[in-house]
Amino acid sequence: MKRLIFALLLLFVGLLVSPSIHAQAAGSASDLHFNGFVIYNEAGRLEKSGDLDMALAKYKQAGELYSTLEKNYPTYEVETRTNRQRTIATAIARLEGTQSKNAAASQAALELEKARIAAQAQASAQAMPQSAPVQSAGPVQDAGEIPSLDGLLRGWESKMRGKILELERDKKQLELDLNKWGEWHNWAAGEMNRVTGENATLTKKSAALEQAILGMQNEVEAGRAASTQLNDLKQQKAAVDAELAKNARQLAAAEKAAADATAKLKTATDSLAVIQQDKAKLDTEREKLTKERDEALKERDVANAKALGAQAEVDALKKKTASGDMKKLIAENERLQKALAAAEKQVEGLKADNTRKDQEITKLRGDVTTLQGQLTALRQESAQYQTQVADLTRQLKELKEMPAGAGPNEPNALITQENEMLRSIIMRQLRLQNRQQQAKELIIAQLSKMENASTDLLKQVEELKNTRMTLSPDEEKLFKDPAAKELIGSNGVQATLIAASATPPSGSMPAPGSLTALLLRASEAYNAKDFATAVKFYDDALRVEPKSIDALIGLGMTQQRAGKFAESEAALQKALAYDPDNANAAYAMGVTHFKQERWKESMTFFEKSLVKTPQNASARHYLGIISTKLNLVERAEREFKTTLAIDPEHGEAHFNLAVLYATWDPPQWDKAREEYAAALKKGVKPDENLERLLEGGKKVSQN
Repeated sequence: MKRLIFALLLLFVGLLVSPSIHAQAAGSASDLHFNGFVIYNEAGRLEKSGDLDMALAKYKQAGELYSTLEKNYPTYEVETRTNRQRTIATAIARLEGTQSKNAAASQAALELEKARIAAQAQASAQAMPQSAPVQSAGPVQDAGEIPSLDGLLRGWESKMRGKILELERDKKQLELDLNKWGEWHNWAAGEMNRVTGENATLTKKSAALEQAILGMQNEVEAGRAASTQLNDLKQQKAAVDAELAKNARQLAAAEKAAADATAKLKTATDSLAVIQQDKAKLDTEREKLTKERDEALKERDVANAKALGAQAEVDALKKKTASGDMKKLIAENERLQKALAAAEKQVEGLKADNTRKDQEITKLRGDVTTLQGQLTALRQESAQYQTQVADLTRQLKELKEMPAGAGPNEPNALITQENEMLRSIIMRQLRLQNRQQQAKELIIAQLSKMENASTDLLKQVEELKNTRMTLSPDEEKLFKDPAAKELIGSNGVQATLIAASATPPSGSMPAPGSLTALLLRASEAYNAKDFATAVKFYDDALRVEPKSIDALIGLGMTQQRAGKFAESEAALQKALAYDPDNANAAYAMGVTHFKQERWKESMTFFEKSLVKTPQNASARHYLGIISTKLNLVERAEREFKTTLAIDPEHGEAHFNLAVLYATWDPPQWDKAREEYAAALKKGVKPDENLERLLEGGKKVSQN
């Protein structure tokens, strides 16, 4: 009994599904009928407005929709569809006839225009003077005749206009075809989706009926159901299978229609692309011909002017001949022929000179190739020289570290020790000088606060400045350490001896743990190259006074000497934050960036330091080197010369100028040799590579 109830339920569900399928089919037919009606009305409106091409395309599109309706739904609105198809066919025939008439009329008008242009060209050619023919910019129409330039150009313009109009019509027709086949493809895709959905529903219904038939067979065999019920179920399943077969045929037809539409869409798209390319070519050709037309018109005007001038000359010659001047003309002709012969000889001589110059150029190229080979050899020798320098440096370091009496080099060790002692003595004297300077500044500051300060006392304190110790150039050469050079230099930054400058006057000692004492200890560690200890004391000083500019600059310089550039930048940035115009901090930051090869940042800080201390020769020298790195050769020359103007004994500036002039484009060998000689006189060691380069430049100058 349960199986019978289940079968009846399936049958009821099938009866509910079938009407929806038929309704969907009817709805598709109504959509086709409605769309065809809308497009038909639009075609009529376009025909009334005079747009016959678009109207014809819309009529054809509506006719295709009604043909699809007739093919897929032959029984749907037969009478209305037939009348509409007949009306559409009549409209298509009418518009196609009108187009044919228009095309024939256009062709006739075009032929008439061509005949008129040809006649006008012939008349113009006959009227043109034979003594001054104008060169044609296009093909000659009739053999033996020169066409009119204006007529020929108008003919070209008319031809181009006709081609462009023809392409425009083809383009418009293809765009209509694209729309038509696009709508056809969309319809086919919708039909495929609809049939696929119906197939899915019918497949489910067929499967349900199959199960119901099996259940009903069991019920009939058991005697619980009549065979008529089983036959009804089988008939329903046969109807569903027939509907499925019909949908399969419709799906195949829709797929074929979609494939056809896709192929036609591709063909129309390709054709449209070809037409667009042809139109672009015609536009380009038209622009070219327009330019040629303008040039031809200019040439015609020039030719006419020349023709008029030639006619005037002919008339003048006729007058001279009539007056007996023919002998003078013959003599002038002979003179001109002689001048022409002399000019030809001169041309031959110039050709010979050109041949000789070509040979010289070939020789110079060979010389350049030889110089390039020599330059390569010099680079190899430079590499070997650098290796030798590294070995000699290592050997010199070993000799310095060798104790007295250790071997045959004992005298050198004694001399080195003696030099170190002398440098130590002078360094102490320099520190004493700085302490006196600090004492002077402190005393002046205190006295300035007193209302009844003694003028004589101020003068005496001011005289402390005149007790500064000075060194001769030979004495300064003994100091190779950068810290000592910065101390000795009158314009260099004094950051390495910040603590020394803070030392109180002789006879008093700073309190342990004070800022002055910590700066002094840090300076002593820095001079001993004990950078870790120096950093410790500078940190202690900053704990005592976090905004101490001297401590921050000293810490930055110490970290820089230790190779810790990030820590150096951090300290110097703090100093510049507290005192943005501090020249010493800016200079130290420039050196830090320079050692990291950050040329542009380094240049910025050196320039900032020179705002306050424009006579800083060291900063100028750094700027010259940076300008060389950045290929700013003119500025490099200017900075090196400024360095020498501030410090005439700056041998390194002379040496760098020599290198700059030797590598100038073209090289300035005389200046390079002059600067190199000046560098040697001021204590710079000879450089074999530069000497070879200068010697090669000397040979080139002599040749």
